[in-house]
Amino acid sequence: MASSYGCAISAIRNPSRAGRTTPVRFLPSVGDRAERHKPSQEGCNTVAMRFGLVAVLALALPTAAVAATAIGRGTATITAPTGSPRVVLKVEIARTDAERGRGLMNRRSLAAKAGMVFLYPSDHRGGYWMKNTLIPLDIAFYDARGKILRILTMQPCRRDPCRSYDPNVAYRAALEVNAGSFRRWRVRTGDRIAVRATRSG
Repeated sequence: MASSYGCAISAIRNPSRAGRTTPVRFLPSVGDRAERHKPSQEGCNTVAMRFGLVAVLALALPTAAVAATAIGRGTATITAPTGSPRVVLKVEIARTDAERGRGLMNRRSLAAKAGMVFLYPSDHRGGYWMKNTLIPLDIAFYDARGKILRILTMQPCRRDPCRSYDPNVAYRAALEVNAGSFRRWRVRTGDRIAVRATRSG
């Protein structure tokens, strides 16, 4: 076991030395495929090495899975144009395509002063839909300076076709909260949203 484990580690650290491993980003040429089937010059047992490599990867997968599902957290402060604060929320921060795509799907509840912020690297256009979202939500679309451009209320949708809620403006980010919350907090277009991250995803 020690020998095969050592070969597996070698394969991870230096793929070119263990079985002529080819990157998965592209298909190997005919010559590369023939080269990969040559007997090993390192004296590693191929079958043992494969089992060792699988064992090492199996140990690493749970950690990778946790890292992949982690999402950033922080606060979102909404202020009136005069600068007076309206509300401070605890928010999850979705930065990647996967995080934005998942959003608040399948959540059965959301805390009263909580929400999710969807950040984009540049101005973005397009609507949001509520497929597999179980709770009604308010959404505020805002620009790069935090100014709210449009507020919409979205209803859950369990089956297609689901409506698209499009603000018809270019926006840099969006904030989702429980439906009716913006009205209770007297949040309106022209107010500003400032997001502060407290934990990276």
